[in-house]
Order: sequence, then C-alpha cells, then structure tokens
Amino acid sequence: MLLQSNTLLFNGKYRIVKPLGQGGFGITYLAEEMASPNTAVRKVAVKEFFMKDYCDRQGNHTQVTLGTQGNRDMVERYKQKFLKEARTIARFKHPNIVKVYDVFEENNTAYYVMEYLDGQSLTDLIQAQGPLSEQSARYYFSLLLSAVECVHESKVNHLDIKPSNVMLRSDGQPVLIDFGLAKNYDEKTGGQTSTTPIGVSEGFSPPEQYNAGGVSKFSPETDVYALGATLYYLLTGQVPTPSINRLSEGMAELPNTFLWSTRTAVTGAMRLRRSDRSTIENLKFLMREDADSDDDEDTDDQGIVPPVYEVVGEVTAVEPPMGYAQPVVEVEERKRNRLPLIIIVVLLVIALGVLAFLLTRSSAGGEMEKSLDDYDTTEVVDPIG
Repeated sequence: MLLQSNTLLFNGKYRIVKPLGQGGFGITYLAEEMASPNTAVRKVAVKEFFMKDYCDRQGNHTQVTLGTQGNRDMVERYKQKFLKEARTIARFKHPNIVKVYDVFEENNTAYYVMEYLDGQSLTDLIQAQGPLSEQSARYYFSLLLSAVECVHESKVNHLDIKPSNVMLRSDGQPVLIDFGLAKNYDEKTGGQTSTTPIGVSEGFSPPEQYNAGGVSKFSPETDVYALGATLYYLLTGQVPTPSINRLSEGMAELPNTFLWSTRTAVTGAMRLRRSDRSTIENLKFLMREDADSDDDEDTDDQGIVPPVYEVVGEVTAVEPPMGYAQPVVEVEERKRNRLPLIIIVVLLVIALGVLAFLLTRSSAGGEMEKSLDDYDTTEVVDPIG
C-alpha cells in the first residue's frame, strides 16, 4: 500500500526515503530532492493523496487503484480538493507557515512537496517538559497570531489549529502545518468554495465546528478559539474542556500569577459565542510588552469579572469561569470612568481660590492677620457631599 523506499517521483526530482505517517486522506513520506541521480539537495516531506478506505496499491507498484465508478467520482472530487489545498498553502509566504515547493499529479493520484520539519511539535514539547513559562507561551502565541492572520487574508480558515499541528524548526520558530481540513471562501460573499469534510479536535474546536453548516461562511473567529485553546494548553499542559461541555462542566481558572493580558487573551479568544470572541488584532495588542502597563482596573478586589450570559435555546445560562483569564474586556474599556475624581479635584481648586481671595482681601484692608488654620474650609466645599 505504501510507496517503497527509493521510488522516484516528478521525473526523478524526488526520491522516497521512508513513510512518516498516514491519515484518512493521505500518506506523508520523508524524501530527498535530487540534484542528480546520486546527489541530494535537501530533505523534504511529500504528501500523497490516498483515501485509506477507497484507494489501493498492489505490491511494489506505484499506481493507485480505485474501486467502483461511484467511488472513483467521489475520490476525484477529494483529489481536486487536495490539489486546491496544496496550491492554497503554496501561496502563503510567511515564516511561520509550512512552505510548499511543488504540486503535481502522478501515479493516478496527487502529491505536494513541502519543507521537512524534523523538530518536535508543541504537543511533544509539553509532554516532554511540562507547561511552558508564560514568556515562552506568549512568544509562540504571538507568532501563530501573525501566521493565522496571513491565512485569513486569503479568505481561508485552517479549522484544525492545535499544538500537535505546530512544529518547531531547529531555530525554535513555530510552524503551522496540516491544512487538511482548511476551507476556502469566496472573497466577496464569504461562502465556502471547498467541500472539506468537517472535523473536530476535542478541546480545541469551538461549538460551531460541531454543527453541520457551522463553518459554511468565512469565520476567522473559529480559528481564534483554537488559538486561545492552544495558548491555554501551553500554559497549563492540560487540554481544555471541550467547548460543547463547558456550560455544564465549567473550566479551571488561571491563577492571578499570570499577567492580566495573558488571562484576557485566552478568555477573549475562547468565548463560546462566536460574535463575542476577540479579534486577532486585539489579541496582538494584548501580547505587546506594554499591554499590562496600566493597573487591572476592570476587575473587583478578587480579580473577578461578572459572568457572561449566553442564551441557549430558551434557557439563559451563565458561561462558567474558564481557565486563564476573566472574560475579555475590550482595550478601550479598560479604564474606569474617572468623572467623580475630576469633580472632587475641581471643587478643591475652587476652595483654594476662595481661600486665597479672602487672604488677599484681609491683607489689603489692614485687618487683623489670621493664620491659615483660622479658616474653616469645610463651609466652602465638602468633597464628600
């Protein structure tokens, strides 16, 4: 079923070394790009379109065989989607998105060639060493925000952002991979133009991704939820509570030892109602080094923000506090109304003015001198009211 080692593809440009993994829609191989029959330029990853339940390959043959005519038609549709996915990724020019070098059809199937990332995923990293420091988690999160913003500019939703789909280069840079569930959307209408099967990743997919037609329109907020859940995982080492269970099960809160901006970023991104989630622009602001320069004045003495109410059917439910942040407070609303303080200051200025006037008048009229302590300013103004 798998291509054999030393199999040549694309007129001998690529030589298969070994398989790396197989999913429901494809097989990924480690390969070498060849400058000549005996000289390799670099290692690459080759993804072959191969629907596990409908495709086959006999013995050492490279040709992919199919079943019934009905199966052939369905497989062809998904193959075209596979090619579209590859060409979509190829046009992303971003340092934190996997690079695609070639896209071609061969052996009665399709392939695309991408950079080979021999580092570990963020999931591997957490499993090996535990939760990251807040500084490291914010670093990875900031770079992923930029990568996903680039994806959204092309009216594409990734729809499978999670730590296992973020690989680390040898220099420590995170790279977003696996666009197998990505959807393309029309630039004008926002309607989907691809027929990718809907998939969910427990803990990282928002509620709408569980529903048929939930992502039929362009929805950057869906990827935003997954980004927030990824940051949550990096900080805690725990997969978040699945979104469809959060109303009933709740979610552990992040302690206040984390920065206000970090907690707010996670909560704002992971709001259950799509329209309530933060934008990538707001999340990028929260990741700035000076995002916490002001005191956290939008919480009470315990650092708790009033709960967010969501309407579920005919029942109004309270979204339980969820880990690592209080519900998002928009940046422009962070400062309280300071009108009462301003009024007090103005009244004090008036009182001092009246006092100065009386002192001047007394001096000019030759009246008996009085010390400052003789004046009872409480008759002029009472700041308390």
